[in-house]
Amino acid sequence: MMKHFTKSQKVACLAIGIFLLVSVGYVFLFMHIRDLQFRLTEIKTELSIVDALEANKLETVALLDKTKEGREEISSYFVSVEDPTPFLELVEALGADAGVTLEVETLSIDAVEAATSTEYKDNMKVALLVEGPWESLYHLVWLLEHMPYVATIADATFTLGNESSESGWGGKIELLCSAR
Repeated sequence: MMKHFTKSQKVACLAIGIFLLVSVGYVFLFMHIRDLQFRLTEIKTELSIVDALEANKLETVALLDKTKEGREEISSYFVSVEDPTPFLELVEALGADAGVTLEVETLSIDAVEAATSTEYKDNMKVALLVEGPWESLYHLVWLLEHMPYVATIADATFTLGNESSESGWGGKIELLCSAR
């Protein structure tokens, strides 16, 4: 069939063939560039996320360093579940300061449902047996209400002792303390 074509027709067909081949090559080249550009965009997005996470990590570390003293102070207001000794020593010292005979009857740790959520917080219940004059017992209650722990008096019961009793009054005080 090529014998019937003139030389200019053959050149034209060859030019059209080369043009089609180059056009197909450009299409594939542009598709490949588009895929590379898409991957590059994904990588840039991932890098920006990693940078943001790193910045957040550095901010968090700086915030933790900045608030360390405050967090330690706040944690000192809670009774330690592992070692409640400092709290119990303070309670006994307050009893001695108030002039009351004080004995720790029970110490228990209970999970108590928080009022605002379904979370459970540890609370320590401390029952104290006390004896002493009315003024001293009243002073002890005041001291217990103002000690540097998150603690409330859940119940206090006092009874007047018999006339042979030197101390006059006896009773039981139950404390509910936030524990950590």
